[in-house]
Amino acid sequence: MSVIRRVWLEWDSDRSELPKSVIVKIPCPTAANNTFEASGATTIGVSDTFLKASHGLESKFYRLMQDEKPKNLLVPTIYASEGFDSQQPVIVMQDYRNCFLVDLVKGLSEKQLFAIAEQLANLQVFSIKNRKWTNVLRKDERSVLQLTL
Repeated sequence: MSVIRRVWLEWDSDRSELPKSVIVKIPCPTAANNTFEASGATTIGVSDTFLKASHGLESKFYRLMQDEKPKNLLVPTIYASEGFDSQQPVIVMQDYRNCFLVDLVKGLSEKQLFAIAEQLANLQVFSIKNRKWTNVLRKDERSVLQLTL
């Protein structure tokens, strides 16, 4: 649903805390429709309303998570997040370039399964202890998501 690119950065400073690269996500209706077609979905296409709501929810989730201390959920750092009301909607985030995809056909190890279960449990604990997330969705975003799910 987005065009996703890794952008390599060059700095005038040698400070090690500055990122060497970031991930840039730009919502794109063409990419979204191509993804749905490739999956064999029977939908006519992704509406602009759904794309706006999806991008908005992702942005809001990351913003909500950035304020959390301690960080029990593994969520990338967000350097910039612009919604559809801006000239260029975009999310610029930490690059987890040292991570890798696991072949799901082969299956996951016990250690990997426990790591996933721990993150799901942390998300559940967050949603129970912190009710801020219930106010994140605007009424129009709720209705769009209910229609598509």
